[in-house]
Amino acid sequence: VKPERRVGGIVGSTVTLKLNDKEQQVPGYELVSPDKDVEWTLNNSNGQVQNFYYKPSEQKNISVYFMNAQTDKPVGNPVDPLGHTNETLNLSETSNQIHVPEGYYWATKEELDKYQRQQTQEMKWGTQKQNANVYVTGNPIDANSKNALTVNYYLQDDHSLKTETAIRNADKIGGNVGDQVTVDPQSKDNHIDGYTAVGKEKITRTLGTSPTDPVNLYYT
Repeated sequence: VKPERRVGGIVGSTVTLKLNDKEQQVPGYELVSPDKDVEWTLNNSNGQVQNFYYKPSEQKNISVYFMNAQTDKPVGNPVDPLGHTNETLNLSETSNQIHVPEGYYWATKEELDKYQRQQTQEMKWGTQKQNANVYVTGNPIDANSKNALTVNYYLQDDHSLKTETAIRNADKIGGNVGDQVTVDPQSKDNHIDGYTAVGKEKITRTLGTSPTDPVNLYYT
């Protein structure tokens, strides 16, 4: 874990190797043995050796960010897995050290190629802070799924009161977990003959692992 060090002196003199001296410290490792300072009397024979034994320190300084392969934006919360100095962190889909957020899976090679992302397969814990990106893709959401986005088309009465009187069948929009769906009341897809859409502000919803608030469009 560290190159050997030679200590000279006069035959018969005593050399003290203190455990807390910087010469005995190794960044990222903990001294295991010996457990007290060593006093060594020099002689004129060859092969005088004092060994120090270390174990890797616990490390939690790699932050793993889960990134949507399509948008390159983070999803869920980053994680800081526990490891040890010089130990390898597996960042691939075979890893049992990290787990992707609910509703996502490790992006496939085809998806990575499509969106021109580079996936780091592994990293080693050291003594410095490191960041790693893991690219994921949201699970598909069928348009008939309960987690699809519902767009309702309701009547606004003559008193500008919003009602739940439907003037057209609701639409269901699917996609993938993490997709942002924007609905424009003024788009031709939302035009209804004989009615005028109220409002011009676009409405955005994010598809997730649970039902999304519906988008209600109103018409006069």
